[in-house]
Amino acid sequence: MENVRLHFVKINNAKYLSHLDTYRAIMRAIGRTDLNVWFTEGFNSHMFISFPLPLSLGMESTCEVADIKLLYPTDYVAERINAFLPEGIEVFNTTTPKMKTAQIAYAKYIIELDDLSVSQKDLAEKLRTFMSKDEIMLKKTGKKGKETVFNAKDKIKDYYIDGSGKKLMMVIVCDAGPTSNLNPAAVIEAFSEDIGREIDHISVRRIKILTADMKEFE
Repeated sequence: MENVRLHFVKINNAKYLSHLDTYRAIMRAIGRTDLNVWFTEGFNSHMFISFPLPLSLGMESTCEVADIKLLYPTDYVAERINAFLPEGIEVFNTTTPKMKTAQIAYAKYIIELDDLSVSQKDLAEKLRTFMSKDEIMLKKTGKKGKETVFNAKDKIKDYYIDGSGKKLMMVIVCDAGPTSNLNPAAVIEAFSEDIGREIDHISVRRIKILTADMKEFE
């Protein structure tokens, strides 16, 4: 049996696919190939696919991963799957997993903002002021509908703000993984509330999945 880690992008209109829809799209694509994929055993047998770090709805990514198991080593796995994937999702590499899901600690994102009512320079300065606060309080709704408030500043490892281009850009590294996770879009929503202005355009793209020692997840 061979463990295979699929490395794929999820961009453009594919960002509107939920995690469940993405799972189904990849499962259907694999099912239409001639790959001998391992199925789980038991009463409810199904194709084994595991996503170490599911992507939030509305986000793009150039570093997504999914794990599958093949009954025996096979060539051209990416090409076979790509032939049946929807537009916006493409496997660009396949590797043997070197790290476990539990090793994921952070993710790196690029966020682009655009507010036509103010200059990018002014917007960048407001964002720097907001990000420099000791507390960035966000609301979180649990599975039972209970709302809690937490300090997101504790979950932000690093960030960089650039207001010199056509759009304001922020690169942010924040908690991601099985024990702690921060949706960077929620930080921008809090920033929007803080300045009392709705940001016109927001795009979020995940570009790296990282371990606790800041190595790329492999």
